[in-house]
Amino acid sequence: MTRERWALLLGEWCAILQIEKPPRLEFVPPRKMPQRVAFLTEWYLAIEEGWLIKISTAPMDDPEEDFVHELLHVKTGCTDQAHEPWIRALAAALVALKSW
Repeated sequence: MTRERWALLLGEWCAILQIEKPPRLEFVPPRKMPQRVAFLTEWYLAIEEGWLIKISTAPMDDPEEDFVHELLHVKTGCTDQAHEPWIRALAAALVALKSW
């Protein structure tokens, strides 16, 4: 996916999720992403510097769903593993509803 397409998705989903301050996006080679993840939300500096979503430049199976998943971390502020199951399910449901 191109950087332009990511920027469009960012604007679209920030509007849908009512995220007032969009996160910054950083594109990272796959070898520099931990555990071969497609996305990584940097939350520890979010209060001072704003949210940062790192996006792997490797091909992805479902980039929009994964992206919405990360944006839900931004929206809710929930970043621990206990929230992963419902954030993953909610992201899938939102993307499915959007495609109707």
